[in-house]
Order: sequence, then structure tokens, then C-alpha cells
Amino acid sequence: MAITPGDPSAVPYEIAAPFLRALIYYLATSAEFWQRGGDVLRHELISDPIPKLLAQAVRAVVTDNKEHPGATGITLVVQRLHTWSLEQFDRPSDPEAQMAFTSGPKNITKEALARCHDYLLEVDPAVFPPMEQVLKEMLPTIKRQLNQEAAKAVLRGLSPLEVEDAARNNQRAQGLLQRVQAVGQPVAVARGLDLDEGWLDGVAAINAVQRFSYGIPELDVLFHGGPPRGELGFIVGGPGEGKSMALVHTWVQMLLSRANARYATLELGANRIRLRAASNLTGIPMQAIQGQPAAFREAQTRLRWLRENGFLGNGCVKMFPSGVTKLTDIIRWILNEEQRIGAFIHGVLIDADEHLEVENDQWTDYKGMGKVYAGASAFAQGPDPDKFPELTRWVLFASQAKNLTAKRDDYIKRVEDAADSMRKSRVVDWGITLNVRQPPGLPKTMCLNLGKNRNHDVGVLPDLPTNYACAQPVAVQRAFPWHREPIVWKQMTQAILIA
Repeated sequence: MAITPGDPSAVPYEIAAPFLRALIYYLATSAEFWQRGGDVLRHELISDPIPKLLAQAVRAVVTDNKEHPGATGITLVVQRLHTWSLEQFDRPSDPEAQMAFTSGPKNITKEALARCHDYLLEVDPAVFPPMEQVLKEMLPTIKRQLNQEAAKAVLRGLSPLEVEDAARNNQRAQGLLQRVQAVGQPVAVARGLDLDEGWLDGVAAINAVQRFSYGIPELDVLFHGGPPRGELGFIVGGPGEGKSMALVHTWVQMLLSRANARYATLELGANRIRLRAASNLTGIPMQAIQGQPAAFREAQTRLRWLRENGFLGNGCVKMFPSGVTKLTDIIRWILNEEQRIGAFIHGVLIDADEHLEVENDQWTDYKGMGKVYAGASAFAQGPDPDKFPELTRWVLFASQAKNLTAKRDDYIKRVEDAADSMRKSRVVDWGITLNVRQPPGLPKTMCLNLGKNRNHDVGVLPDLPTNYACAQPVAVQRAFPWHREPIVWKQMTQAILIA
């Protein structure tokens, strides 16, 4: 909201410098401080430009994460400032596109970024006044702001253009007045929480949500064991970097967790996907399965052993026509498959999102692909993930990265580098970018960047060996008999053939 002289609720805050620095620290690192009053602070009313920018970054982090980050707040604020700084230089020239490009400040400079860093580096919680004292200092200002906003809402309600406007403004006024009474109070009072013995019963349900291992220890650690059901993820990569292979590997790992999963392909044929999955599972190169009868028979034997010994969930792949398939078409297929097999489908993988039909055929529309991803997120969560966790799913997309030829060879892609729409990276719960490396004279390696992970950790993995021959963007080691005891496995399969 723009600050104008005629707006009494837009009077700049008067906060002493020592309290302001402490306020920014608590705002970024304390969920309690945020809930007791920080959430109604308006960054545009802070006179000092650097604390103002930091407060804006905190609000953006909380808005994207849908909750306060707590102790990790400063790290996420720094990341957000860097993102805004980078977006300034990548910003499109078209004014309408600029409006859709980011919600961050449009003139953040390197100097401002450096000053923000210095401001945070000078933070020393040991010498700060206690949080209660900072709250006491800021409460009169915040209450005055809320009261003035409530008065404005009442005035609007008295002279509405529509009856609905009157009801809406009166409801807003009542909410603001209730917030005045609650601001500054302990969280349990302000939020009306019933802190009985059952308050944290839901935590056990969170921990019990089914996960699948990626088979890559460095990645599983960041996921605290693996991606949980009920979340939307995507894999971002450039042409030829292995997006489809990575999605096939994800599908295989879901099946190895005994989950039922469906693979919707809008790019490669279904037989090609099946070949990649078989090679990934059995460790037999794709070319060998295609061209050598003995390797083909061995692949069939290994797949049969996995199926008969209960190592695999129910998997199926279907090809959909590119450009005319909607997300609802894929969802309808999933529901039909559940009826066909008489069981719930836990995982849905879609390759690749740029081939989906979006609203009004606006392929680069800011909202079009965002709505597709929002629909996929709702499908992942089911009717209510808390009440019905058994109805949640994994939903994953493969997504093309935008043109990054101007970047350095060692540039590590961010989830924001996904093509078509910045909203995709904001809707997903987690995102992985693929970064292929091939130094002169050395084999290819893969650097994975878990650039967003709403409920777990983020990080850039070290360069890892690839195994493209077996449809593994990162080579994995599995403890199947043909890997662990190849001689015994060979003897066993020969005995089966003789029998």
C-alpha cells in the first residue's frame, strides 16, 4: 500500500536504532515474535532503507514457506535478497512481464545487498534487549496502526458502493480490532490455542508419512530419509541433461518402496520409458537389453525375481498426446487405474510439463502454468492431509530449464531457472536441478542442487558419477543378489532354466 500524507495509518514508525536492530533480528529468527506482533508490521513504514528491505525479505520468506522459518530465518533472508538481486539483472524488458516476474523490490543494487550483509553481520543477540522489551517498545505503534486501519475500514463500510463492500469492510474492521487485543500477548492467548496433552499428537502422524529413498545417500539426508507423500516436486534440467532419466529413476525408487506409481509421458514413447526403467532396476545397459538376446533374457529374469519376491509396487506407464493433454486428463487416468487394480495409486510422475495444455493456450502465461502446478499440489495433498494421510500422493514433474547459455560453465541452476513460469518454483514443495559436469579428459559427473525443500533441508550435492547406460543420472548401488553375490545368482538362474 502506498504511503500518502492523507493516510493516518501510514505514519512512519518511530523506533530507536538499538531496538530496530533487535526487532529485525527477532523478526527473522523468532516464530513467537512473528506471531505476537511481527506479522502486522508494515515494512514500508520503516524509515531506514536497509531494515526496511530486510523486513520485506522476512515477509516474503514467511509467505512462500507458509510458516515462519524460526532459527534458519537469517539464512533464508540472505538467500531471498540474493534472489532479488539476481532477478534484477535477468528481468524482462516488457513492463507487463516485469509485473509478473517477481514480487520483490525492483531496484535492489549490489551496494544495498552489501549493506544488508553488513547489517546482519553486526547483529549480536548477546547485547540485544530481551524480546519482551522489544515487544513493549513497538506495541503502542502497532496498536495505533491497527486502530487507524480499523477506523478506515468502518468508514468505507458506512458509504459503500455495494452491499457486499459494506459487509467485507465491517468484517475487516472487526478482525483488526480483535488483532489489537491479541497483539503482544503470549502465543497461546493470541491464537486461542488449547495447549492440552494432545496438542502435539499430529507430530507422530507427520513422522509416519510414507517416504521413498532416492538411492542417493547425500540426497536422502537432505530429505530426512526421502520425499514424503503429500508433496509436489519437480526436476529441472537443460536439454540432454537427463530430466526424463531422473524422473524414471524416481519412479523406480517409488516402486522399490512398494508404492503403486503411474508414469505419464508426453514426450518419449511408453516402450522407451519401460526400457529405461528395466535397465535402471536390473543394472543391465539399455543397449545390451535391446541388442543382445542373452542380456534381454537376463533382464526378464531379474525383473521376474523382483516382482515375485515382493520388491516392487504396481507400476504402469502411458503416453499422452503432446499439446492437447490437460492435467485433468492425467488425473482421470489415475482414478480409472485405481478402479482397475483395486488399489490406491501413491505416486504420479509427469514427463514433461511443457507439453501440457494450459488455460487459453498461454504457454508462457505467468498464471497458466502456475494454475497447473497448483492443481497438481492439491491432488498431491488429497482432501485433507491431516485427517486422511492415506489419501496423499507424490506428484512430480520434469521441467525444462530456461536458456542459460549466457551463464558460466560452472553455474549451478536454481529452481527459479525453470522455464515458462516463475510460479512453478513457488508452488512446488521441493525442486531438484540437474547440472552436468565434464572436465576435459574426465567422465561426466552430475551435480544435484536441492534448491527448494519446504519441509526439510536444501543443499548442493558434490559431483557424483553418472551411469547413463543404465538410465541412472547418478550411479546407484543396490543390494540385489546379482550385485551382491553374482556367482551364486548365476548358479541359481541356471538351475531355474534347467528346471
